[in-house]
Amino acid sequence: MSFPQTGADGPIRIAYVVNKLATGGVKSLLTSYLRHIDHDRFEIEFVVCKGGLVSSDYAGIESMGGSVIEVAPISNPLAYVPDCARALKRGGYDIVQACMNSLNVFPLLAAKAVGVPVRISYNLSTSHPGEGKSAAKSALRPFGNLFTTARAANSELAWDWLFGEERASKRTIIPNAIDLNVYGFDKGLRERTRAEMGWEDLFVVGHIGRFEYQKNHTLLVEIFKEVLAREPRSRLALVGYGSMKERVFGKIDELGLADAVVDLGATEDLNGLYNAFDCFVLPSFYEGLPVVGIEAQATGCPCVFSSEITRETEVNDQVVFVSLSEPADCWAEAVLRFEGVERTDGREAVASHGFEAKEAARNLERFYLAQLGECDSQRRES
Repeated sequence: MSFPQTGADGPIRIAYVVNKLATGGVKSLLTSYLRHIDHDRFEIEFVVCKGGLVSSDYAGIESMGGSVIEVAPISNPLAYVPDCARALKRGGYDIVQACMNSLNVFPLLAAKAVGVPVRISYNLSTSHPGEGKSAAKSALRPFGNLFTTARAANSELAWDWLFGEERASKRTIIPNAIDLNVYGFDKGLRERTRAEMGWEDLFVVGHIGRFEYQKNHTLLVEIFKEVLAREPRSRLALVGYGSMKERVFGKIDELGLADAVVDLGATEDLNGLYNAFDCFVLPSFYEGLPVVGIEAQATGCPCVFSSEITRETEVNDQVVFVSLSEPADCWAEAVLRFEGVERTDGREAVASHGFEAKEAARNLERFYLAQLGECDSQRRES
């Protein structure tokens, strides 16, 4: 099979369709691909929903050679689908990659309506029964295979959730790759960051994640209460934003933990923090494959994950999985086992598991070219 080298008028044009591009795992993942893809052959633009962000949030994307097009909010599909279709038609894209979980059905319908030849449903997450939007996700999940020409996911768990286990033999896994020039262990950086934060003699538990149901901050705070009871020199460092932040910090105050908790806000400058943490804790109700878990391990930071997180996230022997059914004191014991553990660089292990961004970008390019080649073959046969 011969693959096309460029689109009809230059590079192959790709639209990544997402809800928001706020700081977080989806943005980190997709911009990593944008940064490392061959810009002579591929041109990536983001189609995002209006509201909640300002132009400065897109500055990093533009500096990497991408651009952002805003369309109507997905909360109103009757407005979203035609507006998205107009944007996709104007863009003249060869490939549309929808990255919105079970909501992928709507941008892919728009893409099919305007004749985009390659339509990829890309799933990055799953769901949990306790989540408020779980019912809507479940209702839309059977439609996850409509209007697609190809499917992909960031983990086997995410694939099975949206596309079904019966398609397991046809899985295409595109991992959450990270830039190992950005993330890695640096003893000097660790010491500087800890000095700046006043953490030199403390045991620092870190968490990076949106303040939303999925990340399970309630349990995280309870875990830290138990950690602090056992090790009074502990601190909990929280990075993120989200609708539940005020509620979480209300619980922190209620439990008398405020003096031991550090609110670091929403930042994308994370390598220094990963280096400064002594243990990274992610008690999520669900994930596809968390980017933060790979970034943390690249810096050699020990990790404690919920058992709901796919084992594909584990790249070294300093990872512990704990069931959500276990009490907080059991979690605390898992966290404190890493107190005083000597740090080593984790980049080699991350790369060996396929999470290195440059290699992953080359694999992604081959996937795109294969899909375009298959599309051309079908067109010739018809």
